[in-house]
Amino acid sequence: MKACPHAAADIGAIARPASAEDRRRLPLPPGPRGRLRNVWPRLFAFPQFMERLQREYGGIALIRLPWHDCCIVSDPVLAADVNAQEGGLFVPGLPAEIHRVPHKGMAALVGEEHRWRRAILEAPFSEAGMDAQEHMLVERVLALQEQWRPGGEFEMADELMKLTSAATVSLIFGRDQDPDLAIGMDLRRVLKHDITVNALPFSNLLRRLFRGRVQEVERVFRKFDGMVEAAIARSRDPAFEGRDLITCLVRSRGEDGRERPFTPSEIRDEMCMLLAGAVGVLATTMSLCMRHVADNPAVRAKLEAEADEVLDGRPIAAFDRKRLPYALAVSRESLRLSPPAFVEFKQAAEDCVLGGYLIPKGTAVYPAPGMVHRRDEHFDRPHEFLPERWAQPSAQDLPAHAYFPWGQGFRVCLGKHFAERIMVYFLASAA
Repeated sequence: MKACPHAAADIGAIARPASAEDRRRLPLPPGPRGRLRNVWPRLFAFPQFMERLQREYGGIALIRLPWHDCCIVSDPVLAADVNAQEGGLFVPGLPAEIHRVPHKGMAALVGEEHRWRRAILEAPFSEAGMDAQEHMLVERVLALQEQWRPGGEFEMADELMKLTSAATVSLIFGRDQDPDLAIGMDLRRVLKHDITVNALPFSNLLRRLFRGRVQEVERVFRKFDGMVEAAIARSRDPAFEGRDLITCLVRSRGEDGRERPFTPSEIRDEMCMLLAGAVGVLATTMSLCMRHVADNPAVRAKLEAEADEVLDGRPIAAFDRKRLPYALAVSRESLRLSPPAFVEFKQAAEDCVLGGYLIPKGTAVYPAPGMVHRRDEHFDRPHEFLPERWAQPSAQDLPAHAYFPWGQGFRVCLGKHFAERIMVYFLASAA
């Protein structure tokens, strides 16, 4: 690790509203000319495109596209400042409406609505909250591993989709209802289809032409809605002692006891977005981690040696997590090179100034952890997969704006402890 040359003291106060003078005087960020020529690299080679932009234009670059302009922010301090300013100068750049999820999920909300939902959900996703779920996570990893046979072959991405769906469903519904552990995969699939159809012209005609797919969407949502309704009814029984997310939402009133509770429809929508979003993102993140291990034989050998020493041939258990520092380092290094979101999506809520450039209202602004994590002022040999860097004393002094795989500021992912634990359990168990 390297000492960071940037000062973090002013993060949250760098970007500012643009004055009339700024609008006349300041240039837009530099970037490649044209609009159509940027479409192909934006859609099909985005990481490589961003690396070229950083080399040619520095830590902030503007990409013009036919449908909008977007600003890539790979400077660590500027990226952190965009995240810190959210809710004022910048707002989430997420789809405004999903007609099957009218209340949206917390990730798509801003202001007070976002604050009270996050305050309620923070406790079950905290370190202590995840301690209560530790045995469940281990059970899900072992249940998957028991299906594997020596010499057998399987598709890693599919196996990890099963694991993340099972673990997230168990976290949301608990285990007393024996929930359908595949509902996460089903919901993610049909929601993607439904969103795509609604975004296309002539969506009503498309629904009639593809009636079979529409019926599948409706079937999955009916099943999910029934599971949520049963879980809410169960959680309202004072005698029930569950620690699942739905019980937490049913019974919580916020930290001060005066805030309104979640309504049943808000619980349903929040869990829908959490389940559909978490399953795919976490499975892909873990798949990329296994790819890094496969591509680095020395890392694999160290990971296997640690698993042999700690587990000594037995199945992994909940108390093993803190005894697996190399598995944790492997997961952190994978998150450095392959974070869950290579870029984060924001939008300028008004004309503003960032890094000495004018950012017009409505411009998409992308803080880019996938680029920040590869800056050589923070990391030695930044493009290499070196888990050992996380055992160095300097890793403890790495500033927050140099490494943020789970987001920053208002948008730090609530599920980061959940994800980190299941990654460690799976890595050691697979090894």
